[in-house]
Amino acid sequence: MAGLSLLAEVWASALVSGRHVRERMRPTVSTSARAVSSLSLGRVPNVLVIGFDPHTIPGFDPAPVAAAIERGSKVFAELGLAEDLFLIDFAELGGPAEAKLVEKLQRRQYDAVVVGGGIRKGPGLLELFQTVVNLVHWHQPEAAIAFNDNAGDSPDWVLKALEQRRDR
Repeated sequence: MAGLSLLAEVWASALVSGRHVRERMRPTVSTSARAVSSLSLGRVPNVLVIGFDPHTIPGFDPAPVAAAIERGSKVFAELGLAEDLFLIDFAELGGPAEAKLVEKLQRRQYDAVVVGGGIRKGPGLLELFQTVVNLVHWHQPEAAIAFNDNAGDSPDWVLKALEQRRDR
């Protein structure tokens, strides 16, 4: 369990570092209903957001991340995007998390899948990141894949990814 605590501490530190650089690299997509309608899907886009459940990370204050997830969910709803959350329990790494994700990916077709920043930024989580990306690719081959900077900017990156898919 001490390993999980250390991993959580380093992960939290990585989330904070480089924030000023991320601020300048926002997508150029305008988060508006017009942007969603321009995707020409003819239906409400389905989006899966994959990240860590901030309440399960040892020694980590979940409040800021939980609030950002809530803000992102509100923006998804305002834009008319159907958001589905899959939050990984930190204690389930190396265990049932992968099987649960496969089950989630097989349940319905998604237009876009977001791989949250905590999964790819945290030190020692490269194998998890690779696994998640491969599972998304294998089980949702038509979905656009998006990566966010934080839980609150997922809608921006989803719109960008959906535009890229549309324009390919």
